[in-house]
Order: sequence, then C-alpha cells, then structure tokens
Amino acid sequence: MFDWGQYYVLARDLLLLAGNSQQKEAILRSAVSRAYYAAFHAADGYLQRTGKYPPMQENSAVGSHDRIINTFIRGTTHPDWVRIGRKLKKLKGFRHWADYNPLGTAFLNTDDVADKVEEAEEIIKLLKSL
Repeated sequence: MFDWGQYYVLARDLLLLAGNSQQKEAILRSAVSRAYYAAFHAADGYLQRTGKYPPMQENSAVGSHDRIINTFIRGTTHPDWVRIGRKLKKLKGFRHWADYNPLGTAFLNTDDVADKVEEAEEIIKLLKSL
C-alpha cells in the first residue's frame, strides 16, 4: 500500500532541488501539488479510519476532494476539524493554481512555496493529534 506521506517528503525534497534550476517553476509547482495531495490523503485516511467518511451523494456536483474538505469544515466532532478543512481548502486552491494556471509569480519564489508546504505539514500534524 502506498504511503501518501511520501508525497510530503517529496515536496520538501523538491524545495531543496529548485534552487537555481532551469526547471525551478515546474519544480515548485510540483512541490505544491505533492504537498496538497499528502495533506488531502491524510485527511481522507483519517475519515476512513474513524468511520466518518462522507457518503457519496447521487447527482452531486461536489467532487470527492470538496466532500472531504466540507466534512471537516462542517464538522463538529473536534474543534480542529474546521481549521483543518479551511487550511485544506486554501491549499487545494493554491494546488489548483499550480496545476492549471500558466501565470503566477508565486512559483518563482521558493519561500512562497515553502509556506504552502508547511501548511500541508500543519494539516498532517493536526490530523495526527486528533
């Protein structure tokens, strides 16, 4: 079984690799994407392990990622759930930008991307503390 936490490790490694590489922007965009997926799968796994996974809605326009995020945002099970959901939603937006928007100077600055990777780490730590 694949350990999704390896995506977080990869994101950290990519930050180190970016430096002055000719592929710096691609590397930083990839780091954001891997960090998001590490956090998302940590959240997804938590809900599955605890039996709180949201049911699939018929004819729902909400995708699987938003279902997971909304479960945390609307959750009342634990005070940190809303915090996790909001951070995950914000990180998802940045990941979407990294994967689909050809513009954006944030992917030229390693520090900006490092902040997003740290957000993923915080989400993962919050989940582990529940």
